[in-house]
Amino acid sequence: MTARQQRRQKQKAERKARKLEQRRQNALGIDVIPTDEGPAARDKTTPASPSRPVSDRKCAANRANAQFSTGPTSIEGKQIVSQNRIRHGLTGNFQVLPDECQADFDRLIETLLDEHEPADATEAEFVQQMAEALWLSRRSVRLQDRCILALRSEDPAEQRAAHKDLALFMRYQTTHDRAFVRYSTELRKRRNERRRIARGFESQKAREAQQARRKVLQLIREAAEIRKQERHEATMRLANAKCERLELLNRASKSAPHPISESKKVAVMAA
Repeated sequence: MTARQQRRQKQKAERKARKLEQRRQNALGIDVIPTDEGPAARDKTTPASPSRPVSDRKCAANRANAQFSTGPTSIEGKQIVSQNRIRHGLTGNFQVLPDECQADFDRLIETLLDEHEPADATEAEFVQQMAEALWLSRRSVRLQDRCILALRSEDPAEQRAAHKDLALFMRYQTTHDRAFVRYSTELRKRRNERRRIARGFESQKAREAQQARRKVLQLIREAAEIRKQERHEATMRLANAKCERLELLNRASKSAPHPISESKKVAVMAA
């Protein structure tokens, strides 16, 4: 290390030590009087003068003056003051601004309710969120129109502010458009699921009715088959009876002393 580097390192350590000492003295409340007598003179310190206490009369006056700046006390005044920080109303809790029409927003909600016909509280909440998102998107478009008009002005500062606000309002419009699509998609999914369940119940009832009809038809076919079998058995018994009768007649004719004429035999067979 050269002599120059050693000298600079020593000076750096001295400056660091002086800064630490100054911080310690500031923490203790000691004022340092700067002088031009060199580094040794900079270490000379004097105690800081104590601050003057505030009198009771001045404290009372301060308290009395503070009562004039407590803000509005009426409900109407508090509502007005609560809107002081609202610049565009595109974020936070939704509300219709004073320059907007509450009746138009109510008509928008009624139109969406008539269109979607929510079946429960959840679907009604989806419709409410859709109305708010659509209202905020339209508000963003109106603010963008104001920014476009400001961009045509001659003031460069106004143009810069309008350009910055235009990008902000376009981003908010995209956000609210996506919110509208998200809630409408959820509402459509919920309605489709409800319809699918209803169709499932209807198809189940149709299947049960079809199975009942099949059982009835099966019983009818079985009964018809039984009747057919009974008719066949009766026909067979009748045929057997006729054969037995003919056989008895033949035996009787053979055992008789006088043969029976052909006409009588035919009449007997016919009987």
